[in-house]
Amino acid sequence: MSLSGKVAIITGATRGIGKSIAERYAQAGAKLILSARRKDALDRVADSLQNAGADVMVHPADMSDEKDIVGLVAAAAERFGRIDVLVNNAGFGIFKPVSQTKTEEFDALFNVNMRGSFHRHPSGTAVHDRTK
Repeated sequence: MSLSGKVAIITGATRGIGKSIAERYAQAGAKLILSARRKDALDRVADSLQNAGADVMVHPADMSDEKDIVGLVAAAAERFGRIDVLVNNAGFGIFKPVSQTKTEEFDALFNVNMRGSFHRHPSGTAVHDRTK
């Protein structure tokens, strides 16, 4: 797979699947914007990828916060001029019965896992809408 010259945002990029995707995309030549909530963890992943020759930018963001998401997309577009690939990997689960789940927990889950990939770019177009 070649992603040479392509620009990719990867959310949830500090561990697990997100980190593995970042590593593979870097090997394939993509320019990366890594995002997660913790800057220290982002910096560790970015340092490793940069030491291997990847072009990497980090931008901490909370995927439940629309302002953070808009800021992430704007920073990526400012740095690289475009976004070719968006990997909406950030997410989490609640592993207990629904009857034991608090409304606040469900709201947090929904805001990250669902709304996080729906928020809009400052231009007014949906981040996920490649038709505009």
